[in-house]
Amino acid sequence: MRALGLALVALCGCRNILGIEDLSGNGLSGGAGSGGGSSGAGGGTSGGPTIIATGLVNATDVAVANTGVYVADAAGAVVKVGDNKTFSTVYGGEAKTLHVTVTGAELFWSTSNGVRHGPIGGGNAQDAETGLSTTDLASGAGFALYCAGDYVRVFDPAKAPKGVIASVGMGQSPVEIAVDDTAFYWAALEGTIRRSSLSAPDDGKVVYDKRSKPQHIAVGDKFLYWQEDAGIFRGRTDGSMAPEQVADGGTTSLAADGSNAYWVKPGSNGIDTIGHTEAKARQLVAPGAAGNFPVGLVSDGKNLYWGSVNDVYRLAK
Repeated sequence: MRALGLALVALCGCRNILGIEDLSGNGLSGGAGSGGGSSGAGGGTSGGPTIIATGLVNATDVAVANTGVYVADAAGAVVKVGDNKTFSTVYGGEAKTLHVTVTGAELFWSTSNGVRHGPIGGGNAQDAETGLSTTDLASGAGFALYCAGDYVRVFDPAKAPKGVIASVGMGQSPVEIAVDDTAFYWAALEGTIRRSSLSAPDDGKVVYDKRSKPQHIAVGDKFLYWQEDAGIFRGRTDGSMAPEQVADGGTTSLAADGSNAYWVKPGSNGIDTIGHTEAKARQLVAPGAAGNFPVGLVSDGKNLYWGSVNDVYRLAK
C-alpha cells in the first residue's frame, strides 16, 4: 500500500492537460466516411488506415503475434488474417467469441461460457475454464490472464488442463488487464489500479487509488493509461507521478506501446493518440475513417490494428 501522502497526490493532484489537436490533414489520418476511408472497401487513403481483412460477422477483439494477426469473431470463431483482405478460420463452432490473445504457440479466446485455448495453427481446442463470464483476456511470460467474476486468473498452458496457477484480486472487482515484460496491471471497480509480478502473482500492490470506476487500462514504456468517469488518465507503472487527465469522455478500446497511447472516441468512430511525454492528445484517425464501432486496438510497435464489425484495419505508425 502506498503512503497516505502519495494517495492524496493521486486524488487531488490531477493536472488537466486537455486540448485535442486536429491533425486530420496529416499522413496518419484516414479519409472521410465509414468502412475504410474515402477509397471505400479498397482500403483507405494513402498513408491512412487500410482494410486487411473483410467479411467477418462481427469482430470483437484483435491480437498480434509474430505468426500473424488473429481476430475474435462474435459469430463463434477465431480467425487469422490472410492476404488480399482474406481470413481463415483457426477455430470455429464456438459460443460467442469475445476476446483473443496469443502466448507462445498457444491461442486463447474467451466465449460467453468461459475461456478456451489451442495450438496457434489450429487443432484440438480445450477448456481452460467453463461456466464463467470474462471481461478481459491478456497474455505475458507464457501465461494467459483473464478477468473472471471477482478474480484475475493466471493460467499456465504447460499445466493444462489444470492450468490455473493463481486467482488474485478477490473483492476488488477487476475488469481489465494490461501486461508488460515483468508485471501485470488491472483496473478494479473498487477504485484502484494495481500491479503484480508475473513471476509471483498476488493480490497486487496499489499503484493508484481513490479513482472513479477505472475500467480500460493499457501499459507502454513504464506509463499506465486508464479510463475512469471523468476521462482518460496517465500515470507511471510505479505510481511515482500524480495522474494526469489526457482526454475527456470515455472509450471502448485503449492501447499503448513504447511511444504512444491510443483510444477510440465513441460516437465519432475516430481514434486519438498521445505520446508518453506529450501534453496534448491529437487526432490520429478522423471520425468515420476507422470503420463502424472500432474495437480491439492493439499495437506491435510498427502498426496499429483494430476490428470494426465486418473488417480488420491496419495503420502504419
